Amino acid sequence: MDGVGKGGDICINTRELFLNNKGQISADTLGLGDGGNIFIQAAEKIYLSNTNNIDFTKISSTVLDKARGNAGSINIQARDLSLDNAAINSYTFGQGNAGNISIKVEDTYL
Repeated sequence: MDGVGKGGDICINTRELFLNNKGQISADTLGLGDGGNIFIQAAEKIYLSNTNNIDFTKISSTVLDKARGNAGSINIQARDLSLDNAAINSYTFGQGNAGNISIKVEDTYL
């Protein structure tokens, strides 16, 4: 185990959020303890894109291999959400549960 304790929360409040080419926002756990929660509120647009097929641009909360704890939740609010070869996910490779994902948008482009 790499460490003990809960991961920190990530809170972003912005007009627009752009992540591209393997850009990531993550609140993972890799030791003993829960991952952090992610809260993102964009008044206008959230755009995630990736031009290569090697890795994803992503927003994630993960229990990594050999970790023990639960992944945090992901809460997203925006007017527009666009995903192009990108992901929003919560999953587990270790011992624990994936977190909940809540997405509230007016327009979605997948």
